[in-house]
Formats: sequence, structure tokens, C-alpha cells
Amino acid sequence: MWIGGQREGHLAGIIAATTPWGTYELRIRGESWAEIKQPLMGRNWVRNDYWFFGSDDGWMVGFLPDQEFKAWQGKIARWDGKKWIGEKLDKVSKHWELKAVDFESVKSGWAVGSDIKRDTGVLLEFAKKKWKPVGKKELPEISGDWMLWDVKHDGGHSWWAVGKDFDGERGVILRLE
Repeated sequence: MWIGGQREGHLAGIIAATTPWGTYELRIRGESWAEIKQPLMGRNWVRNDYWFFGSDDGWMVGFLPDQEFKAWQGKIARWDGKKWIGEKLDKVSKHWELKAVDFESVKSGWAVGSDIKRDTGVLLEFAKKKWKPVGKKELPEISGDWMLWDVKHDGGHSWWAVGKDFDGERGVILRLE
């Protein structure tokens, strides 16, 4: 959910009681709520997190599930004030998702999630108007089974990503610079 004041905001939720999964989204402007047309990135993609700079500039991350839970695809879309536009992403894996997104400015941001096939976290950096995944060789060695759930900018020079190490049964905290 994002609220930009008393009379402006977005509200979204997941419809998962039946398959296929789906997401609904409503937008308030003034006194009334209206449904927002969803991007043509797969009708049933699940949105996990949002970041807005204002009513005409925002981002959302999530994934497009398959019915067998074998080939989820991470997704990112940008709000232009009227509609969501899907971003073209480099391939990360055959089975991955995005959980969270945060920005320092319109030029700098991060999205995090999990590579379900490889049992690792996923990091994507937004710079120079493009999302770029952090490569396997650049990822930290945490364990054989870990993921990331959230990312935040500290207002200074650092980014922080948090998640879980399932092998070690402990939390994961990464400082990104």
C-alpha cells in the first residue's frame, strides 16, 4: 500500500484462494477508488512490494508464478501516473522471485528476493535507468540455502538487505555500498 496524502494512494492485494493466483489494485484520487488496469506481463503476477516518488512515478516488484511452482519469474513494473509498464530484465534464473524494492533517488535503487532454483538471495541494482542483477560470482557466500526479504537505504551512503539463512537457521544482514 502507498498513501501520498489524505486523498491519494494505491492499495493492492493478492487473490490466492483459488488458482491461478492474481492481484488486484485500487487507486484513490479525491473521493473515489478505482481499479487499475494491470500490466501485460502475465495476468496473474503477484506484487510483493511498492515504492512511490509521487502520484505519477512508482515501482512494484513481485513474480509470475506457474501452476507447478517450478518456474516463477521475477517481475518489475514502473507506474507512469496512468498505467504500469513492465520492465525488461536480464535473466536471473529459471525459478526466482522479488520480495522488496527501495530507492535512494530516482536514479538509484535496489530490489531483492530469492533464486529458488539455486537457493540463494537475488540482488538487482537500478542505475543508469536500468535494472541489473548482481552476478552469481559477486554474491556473498552465506550458505547453501538462503534468501533476501527486504532492502532499505539508510539515508547515508549504505543500503541494507535482510533475509534468512535456512541452513544455519539464522538471519542474514548484508551491507550494500
